[in-house]
Amino acid sequence: MTPEGMEKLFDLIEGASRITMTPKQRDAYDVLLADQDDKSVLQRCLAFYRSPAAAMRKEKVPTPGDLIEQPRAKADAAAMAWATVRRAIGQVGSYRSVEFEDGAITASVEAMGGWVSLCDKSPKELDMLAWQFRNLYISLAGKCERKPLAGRHELQNRSNGHAKELEAAKQIPTLGSAPALPQLEEETT
Repeated sequence: MTPEGMEKLFDLIEGASRITMTPKQRDAYDVLLADQDDKSVLQRCLAFYRSPAAAMRKEKVPTPGDLIEQPRAKADAAAMAWATVRRAIGQVGSYRSVEFEDGAITASVEAMGGWVSLCDKSPKELDMLAWQFRNLYISLAGKCERKPLAGRHELQNRSNGHAKELEAAKQIPTLGSAPALPQLEEETT
């Protein structure tokens, strides 16, 4: 990074986190981010502050590791996302609507033609689509909201003028993520 880029980064971190970085902290960032380009580091810093990760951290300061391009981590996340899709296709199928835990999976599936279209592909066709999914997922990761993807039943109900599917969308956790805590059902009296 250039000295000007580092100053912009420090201003952003100090302003967003409401802290003053010590000279030692500044030196550490300077050394660890020396081989990175200004624009991408600043973009990752902005993405950090706009993500839930910043709210979850006590100190609300991105580490140098948060700001360094991690192509391997992106590829691993995309591979896990694709494995999640493939598993859902096999376990749920095209008739039921699904809602993926990761909004980037949903957006990627939509961009590839939707849930039913993807479910209709042969295993060989799905293998050929893995690269397209990977690229879409990496470009959309962290930028999309969760929402259900319509299955055949819901699409047919819509075409018949019914407002909603009778059964809620099947919740699909991302492989490799922590299992969701069970939800208690409210008593109705």
